[in-house]
Amino acid sequence: MNSPNKSIQRHIHHADSVSHQHQLLHHHLGNVDVTQALIFTATKRAAEKLAKNLRAQKHTSAALHGDMSQSKRKRTVENMRQGKLRLPVATEVAARGLDIKGISHVINFDIPMAAEDYMHRIGRTGRAGGKGNAISLVGPGDWDKLGRVERLTGQKIKRSVVEGLEPDTSEPRLKRSGSAGPRSGN
Repeated sequence: MNSPNKSIQRHIHHADSVSHQHQLLHHHLGNVDVTQALIFTATKRAAEKLAKNLRAQKHTSAALHGDMSQSKRKRTVENMRQGKLRLPVATEVAARGLDIKGISHVINFDIPMAAEDYMHRIGRTGRAGGKGNAISLVGPGDWDKLGRVERLTGQKIKRSVVEGLEPDTSEPRLKRSGSAGPRSGN
Protein backbone atom coordinates (compact mmCIF):
# COMPACT_ATOMS: atom_id res chain seq x y z
CA MET A 1 0.00 0.00 0.00
CA ASN A 2 1.26 3.50 -0.89
CA SER A 3 0.34 6.30 1.48
CA PRO A 4 0.13 9.77 -0.02
CA ASN A 5 2.06 12.62 1.55
CA LYS A 6 0.03 13.83 4.56
CA SER A 7 0.70 17.48 3.64
CA ILE A 8 -1.32 17.08 0.42
CA GLN A 9 -5.07 17.64 0.69
CA ARG A 10 -6.80 15.39 -1.85
CA HIS A 11 -10.34 15.51 -3.14
CA ILE A 12 -12.35 14.61 -6.19
CA HIS A 13 -15.24 16.08 -8.11
CA HIS A 14 -17.70 13.85 -9.92
CA ALA A 15 -18.08 15.25 -13.45
CA ASP A 16 -20.91 14.11 -15.73
CA SER A 17 -19.09 15.02 -18.95
CA VAL A 18 -16.01 16.68 -20.40
CA SER A 19 -17.96 19.93 -20.46
CA HIS A 20 -18.67 19.54 -16.74
CA GLN A 21 -14.95 18.86 -16.14
CA HIS A 22 -14.13 22.15 -17.90
CA GLN A 23 -16.66 23.99 -15.73
CA LEU A 24 -15.15 22.52 -12.56
CA LEU A 25 -11.63 23.36 -13.75
CA HIS A 26 -12.68 26.95 -14.50
CA HIS A 27 -14.17 27.20 -11.01
CA HIS A 28 -10.92 26.10 -9.36
CA LEU A 29 -8.72 28.32 -11.51
CA GLY A 30 -10.66 31.31 -10.16
CA ASN A 31 -9.50 30.46 -6.63
CA VAL A 32 -6.79 32.87 -5.41
CA ASP A 33 -5.08 29.97 -3.61
CA VAL A 34 -4.23 28.42 -6.99
CA THR A 35 -0.92 30.21 -7.52
CA GLN A 36 0.55 27.61 -9.87
CA ALA A 37 -1.26 24.43 -10.89
CA LEU A 38 0.12 21.48 -12.81
CA ILE A 39 -2.80 20.04 -14.78
CA PHE A 40 -2.58 16.45 -16.02
CA THR A 41 -4.31 14.97 -19.05
CA ALA A 42 -4.25 11.43 -20.43
CA THR A 43 -2.89 12.27 -23.90
CA LYS A 44 -0.55 14.67 -25.65
CA ARG A 45 -3.39 15.86 -27.88
CA ALA A 46 -5.55 16.62 -24.83
CA ALA A 47 -2.66 18.51 -23.19
CA GLU A 48 -2.18 20.68 -26.29
CA LYS A 49 -5.92 21.31 -26.64
CA LEU A 50 -6.44 22.21 -22.97
CA ALA A 51 -3.38 24.49 -22.88
CA LYS A 52 -4.67 26.28 -26.00
CA ASN A 53 -8.13 26.63 -24.42
CA LEU A 54 -6.59 28.08 -21.22
CA ARG A 55 -4.51 30.58 -23.20
CA ALA A 56 -7.70 31.67 -25.00
CA GLN A 57 -9.12 32.40 -21.53
CA LYS A 58 -6.07 34.64 -20.85
CA HIS A 59 -4.25 32.18 -18.56
CA THR A 60 -0.51 31.63 -18.91
CA SER A 61 -0.43 28.00 -20.03
CA ALA A 62 1.63 25.62 -22.16
CA ALA A 63 1.62 21.91 -22.85
CA LEU A 64 4.38 19.64 -21.56
CA HIS A 65 4.64 16.16 -23.09
CA GLY A 66 6.94 13.61 -24.70
CA ASP A 67 6.62 14.79 -28.31
CA MET A 68 8.13 18.20 -27.55
CA SER A 69 11.67 18.98 -28.61
CA GLN A 70 14.15 18.92 -25.75
CA SER A 71 14.73 22.68 -26.08
CA LYS A 72 10.99 23.50 -25.96
CA ARG A 73 10.45 21.18 -22.99
CA LYS A 74 13.43 22.73 -21.17
CA ARG A 75 12.10 26.25 -21.87
CA THR A 76 8.63 25.30 -20.60
CA VAL A 77 10.05 23.84 -17.38
CA GLU A 78 12.24 26.92 -16.87
CA ASN A 79 9.19 29.17 -17.33
CA MET A 80 7.43 27.10 -14.66
CA ARG A 81 10.38 27.48 -12.27
CA GLN A 82 10.43 31.24 -12.80
CA GLY A 83 6.69 31.51 -12.16
CA LYS A 84 6.00 32.75 -15.71
CA LEU A 85 3.73 29.81 -16.42
CA ARG A 86 0.77 29.49 -14.05
CA LEU A 87 -1.01 26.54 -15.66
CA PRO A 88 1.20 23.99 -17.42
CA VAL A 89 -0.77 21.05 -18.85
CA ALA A 90 1.18 17.81 -18.85
CA THR A 91 1.06 14.10 -19.56
CA GLU A 92 2.85 11.46 -17.48
CA VAL A 93 6.23 12.61 -18.84
CA ALA A 94 6.14 15.45 -16.29
CA ALA A 95 4.96 13.36 -13.35
CA ARG A 96 8.33 11.86 -12.53
CA GLY A 97 11.46 13.81 -11.83
CA LEU A 98 9.89 17.26 -12.14
CA ASP A 99 10.98 19.16 -9.04
CA ILE A 100 9.54 22.66 -9.03
CA LYS A 101 8.89 24.52 -5.81
CA GLY A 102 5.70 26.49 -5.51
CA ILE A 103 3.22 24.24 -7.31
CA SER A 104 0.20 24.91 -5.13
CA HIS A 105 -2.14 22.47 -6.89
CA VAL A 106 -2.08 19.37 -9.02
CA ILE A 107 -5.27 18.97 -11.01
CA ASN A 108 -6.01 15.63 -12.63
CA PHE A 109 -8.23 16.55 -15.55
CA ASP A 110 -8.01 12.84 -16.41
CA ILE A 111 -7.29 10.04 -13.93
CA PRO A 112 -4.20 8.08 -15.03
CA MET A 113 -4.45 4.47 -16.22
CA ALA A 114 -1.92 3.27 -13.63
CA ALA A 115 -2.64 4.02 -9.98
CA GLU A 116 1.08 4.51 -9.29
CA ASP A 117 1.09 7.41 -11.76
CA TYR A 118 -1.51 9.16 -9.61
CA MET A 119 0.96 9.05 -6.71
CA HIS A 120 3.73 10.52 -8.86
CA ARG A 121 1.43 13.23 -10.17
CA ILE A 122 0.22 14.45 -6.80
CA GLY A 123 3.79 14.34 -5.49
CA ARG A 124 4.53 17.43 -7.61
CA THR A 125 2.78 19.56 -4.96
CA GLY A 126 3.39 19.76 -1.22
CA ARG A 127 7.15 19.56 -1.72
CA ALA A 128 9.91 20.42 0.76
CA GLY A 129 7.56 20.35 3.74
CA GLY A 130 5.02 22.67 2.12
CA LYS A 131 1.29 22.16 1.85
CA GLY A 132 -0.23 20.97 -1.40
CA ASN A 133 -3.58 20.29 -3.00
CA ALA A 134 -4.58 17.54 -5.40
CA ILE A 135 -7.90 17.86 -7.20
CA SER A 136 -9.22 15.14 -9.49
CA LEU A 137 -12.05 15.74 -11.93
CA VAL A 138 -13.54 12.27 -12.32
CA GLY A 139 -15.33 11.92 -15.63
CA PRO A 140 -17.58 9.05 -16.73
CA GLY A 141 -14.65 6.90 -17.94
CA ASP A 142 -12.48 7.48 -14.88
CA TRP A 143 -14.29 5.61 -12.09
CA ASP A 144 -12.50 2.27 -12.48
CA LYS A 145 -9.16 4.13 -12.54
CA LEU A 146 -10.16 5.99 -9.36
CA GLY A 147 -11.00 2.63 -7.77
CA ARG A 148 -7.47 1.39 -8.52
CA VAL A 149 -6.00 4.53 -6.93
CA GLU A 150 -8.09 4.08 -3.79
CA ARG A 151 -7.13 0.39 -3.55
CA LEU A 152 -3.43 1.28 -3.95
CA THR A 153 -3.54 3.92 -1.21
CA GLY A 154 -6.00 2.09 1.02
CA GLN A 155 -7.91 5.36 1.39
CA LYS A 156 -11.12 6.71 -0.04
CA ILE A 157 -10.50 10.17 -1.49
CA LYS A 158 -12.78 12.92 -0.18
CA ARG A 159 -15.70 13.70 -2.49
CA SER A 160 -16.45 17.41 -2.95
CA VAL A 161 -19.29 19.22 -4.67
CA VAL A 162 -19.19 22.79 -5.95
CA GLU A 163 -22.46 24.61 -5.37
CA GLY A 164 -24.06 25.26 -8.74
CA LEU A 165 -21.90 22.60 -10.44
CA GLU A 166 -23.44 19.50 -8.86
CA PRO A 167 -23.38 16.33 -10.98
CA ASP A 168 -26.66 15.13 -12.47
CA THR A 169 -25.73 11.45 -12.06
CA SER A 170 -24.86 9.29 -9.07
CA GLU A 171 -21.38 7.98 -8.43
CA PRO A 172 -21.13 4.46 -9.84
CA ARG A 173 -20.19 1.53 -7.60
CA LEU A 174 -16.47 0.93 -7.86
CA LYS A 175 -15.08 -2.55 -8.45
CA ARG A 176 -13.33 -3.98 -5.41
CA SER A 177 -11.02 -6.48 -7.13
CA GLY A 178 -8.39 -6.22 -9.83
CA SER A 179 -4.88 -4.99 -10.26
CA ALA A 180 -3.45 -1.49 -10.39
CA GLY A 181 -3.77 -1.65 -14.19
CA PRO A 182 -1.42 -1.22 -17.09
CA ARG A 183 0.99 1.66 -17.42
CA SER A 184 0.04 4.24 -19.98
CA GLY A 185 2.55 5.29 -22.62
CA ASN A 186 3.10 9.00 -23.25
